[in-house]
Amino acid sequence: MHRPLLDRSASLLQLLLPRPAVSCSLSRRNFRPLSTMPGPLATRMEEKLQKALAPTFLEIIDDSAKHAGHAAMRGVKGGETHFSVTAVSEAFAGMRPVQRHQKVYTILDDELKGGLHALSLTTKTPAEYAK
Repeated sequence: MHRPLLDRSASLLQLLLPRPAVSCSLSRRNFRPLSTMPGPLATRMEEKLQKALAPTFLEIIDDSAKHAGHAAMRGVKGGETHFSVTAVSEAFAGMRPVQRHQKVYTILDDELKGGLHALSLTTKTPAEYAK
């Protein structure tokens, strides 16, 4: 028995279309499904980084769920503890990678002192990002 063409097309589309994100993306150019809206910490991080760096691209991904069972995370409330951040900004021009990371750590100092446990950073200038 042959499946109707429509069913095969739908299956193919399901394979080709990206799956819904399980992490939040705060890029101004990315779509955010309601189920992945950022929490208060991610929102605060976005506001601070936007203000300080004026990035051309900013993506903040909450990786906390991957670390929920770890010993260091037991008893931690709120769940926003681990993030991956990609920031593209002219503010990074002329800086070595370690200096760029230090700049981001300085911007997010209050968050790091108040529950942000881990931060994975990718920091680039627009020219580097375009490559």
